[in-house]
Amino acid sequence: LVLDDFGAGKAVPSLQDAVLALLDRRIEAGAPTLITSNLTPVQLRAAGWDSRTLSRLSGFTTFGMGTRDWRAR
Repeated sequence: LVLDDFGAGKAVPSLQDAVLALLDRRIEAGAPTLITSNLTPVQLRAAGWDSRTLSRLSGFTTFGMGTRDWRAR
């Protein structure tokens, strides 16, 4: 499963509940999950994502690309 551009939409409660349930199922099953985002955990929290979801995300391996958005050129 690939969740692309995570955090780009509004962090409404129904979306947060769905994402949390999805992540819980994927983690429990040991299923591969790739999540991309232009936001840091601090920015996701500021955007309204709750601590439960951010806690699940913190268990994933993260890679910083260290580059600017190529679309902004």
